[in-house]
Amino acid sequence: MKTLIAVMMISIGTCAIAADSSQLEELSLAFDREKGKIHALYVNALKANPGLKGRVDLVIDVAKTGDVSGCRAKSSTLNAGDFPENICTIVRQLRLRPSDAAWTSTKPIDFFHP
Repeated sequence: MKTLIAVMMISIGTCAIAADSSQLEELSLAFDREKGKIHALYVNALKANPGLKGRVDLVIDVAKTGDVSGCRAKSSTLNAGDFPENICTIVRQLRLRPSDAAWTSTKPIDFFHP
């Protein structure tokens, strides 16, 4: 019996819209902590569509409390139904440090495999 091992990459970048550098760093660290969940979503999506690859650009709103108050796909080159919304479900669970004001950031995520 052969075992198929999928090798894939998830590249998560950061672009600011009204966030300072410490907020962007914290958001990046929070994404690093949840990368396994996002990877698992991608693995499941690959089962339905083995050639799935592309990019999702998320817009993430963070409240003063540090809770993610909004997440939406600004754009996506993936043709995978609810996949971007499923990523947002994970992102909405992120908890960041409270800040003096609410802020917004964009987060590009590239999904690809060899």
